[in-house]
Amino acid sequence: MKNEKFLDQLINDLQPVKTFAPPIQTALYWFVIAVLIIATLDFFMMPLRADLAQKLSEFSFILQWIFLLLISVLAAMAVSWIGRPGRPGQKLLINASFLLMGVFSSIFAARGLQMGAHLGCEFGGVRCMAAIIMLSILPAAFFFWQSRRAASVYPGLSGSLIGLASGTIGATALALSCDDDKPFHLLEWHLVFPLLLLCVMGFLAGRKVLRW
Repeated sequence: MKNEKFLDQLINDLQPVKTFAPPIQTALYWFVIAVLIIATLDFFMMPLRADLAQKLSEFSFILQWIFLLLISVLAAMAVSWIGRPGRPGQKLLINASFLLMGVFSSIFAARGLQMGAHLGCEFGGVRCMAAIIMLSILPAAFFFWQSRRAASVYPGLSGSLIGLASGTIGATALALSCDDDKPFHLLEWHLVFPLLLLCVMGFLAGRKVLRW
């Protein structure tokens, strides 16, 4: 009798389990929050480039934004999909994120070679890389916190995709401030170096934070 009363009490005290939001909703929610965070940081920490009005009228500049934001959305969706084991389309989103990043980087490499430019290391480029990483830390941390409720079977990969998703928004924001449009500068210091570093950092953090 006592056991029955105890079980009845447990049943009455049960609370409804909060279900995880659909992957697209989760990804878009993070994306909007990340854009707001990075836009706010960029506004208060970095001056706008003097020729911004002119650049916003150039199709190539807008296309660069579209590419980067699309990569960010795809990477965020991939993280959300990986967090729900068994859902179809995981590999497609993962491959699309990294493939589009590769295509985008190749475009800048081709433009640089066409102009006869050369790869090189410059202090201004290091500052751009540091700025992108700095802008990306808070959105990445928020995404890690948001993803802890998921059940990713590839925590390292999820962390790398979080780094990619955050870094591409950071690179988009930096384009509002950095007036160096040389293809190899953008390739090295706005894409390859900061995004590679963020992906590695995300991989290491994911293996620690997203384990279950």
